[in-house]
Amino acid sequence: MSNQELIDRFIKYLAIERRYSDETVKAYLFDLKKFESFLEESGTSNLLAVKLYDVRLYLSFLDEQKLSRNTISRTLSSLRGFYHFLIRNDLLDENPLSYISFKKKQLRLPQYLYEEELEKLLRAAEGTEMLDYRNRALVELFYATGIRVSECKNIKLQDVSFELGVILIFGKGNKERYVPFGYYAAAAIQEYLEMTRTELMAKHQRNHDYLFVSRLGDPLTAGGIEYILKQIMKKTGLT
Repeated sequence: MSNQELIDRFIKYLAIERRYSDETVKAYLFDLKKFESFLEESGTSNLLAVKLYDVRLYLSFLDEQKLSRNTISRTLSSLRGFYHFLIRNDLLDENPLSYISFKKKQLRLPQYLYEEELEKLLRAAEGTEMLDYRNRALVELFYATGIRVSECKNIKLQDVSFELGVILIFGKGNKERYVPFGYYAAAAIQEYLEMTRTELMAKHQRNHDYLFVSRLGDPLTAGGIEYILKQIMKKTGLT
């Protein structure tokens, strides 16, 4: 069975049986295709022939790209899910990621979130209302970067580079640093810009460069961001 056939079966499983959102399915597909491209460049073209050594090489490659630990952890989660699916469907005997562990950096959300709790939080932030896209982008960004609320409220459009996958953050004492944010956060932010920010700014005739805005198009305050996160967490039962 070809790589494309394996990936297609897994993607269909996520979309139909697991009923994952289109955005989540696209994220899994992105991770798998990126891994496949790496394998082809390193001389291992068959996804069924991947060994522990190949995975370790890929981890080193991701680390060299200066991706956040959370982004790498999410990538590993996608690969684990894929290979677990192959084993469960008798397409593979051994999971090449079985002996790989990767501790995630603690998040700068109101509390530490375990993987299943994070999944609940992201699911609670999903929706098709205008502000849902903003809320999802906030959660994805906090998870991917670990930035503070006070730093998030100051992000401007020109601080975000989708091409490089980094955000310019101004921390305490106005110190600057570049923070990578990965595919998931980038996809959520771009969707928010298209579906929410542009419309709110036009509707309320606002003209400023702050990334995250309120329902009236004004820059979100630190208190506003904290309120949004708390409301999302209430939906999940997390405190």
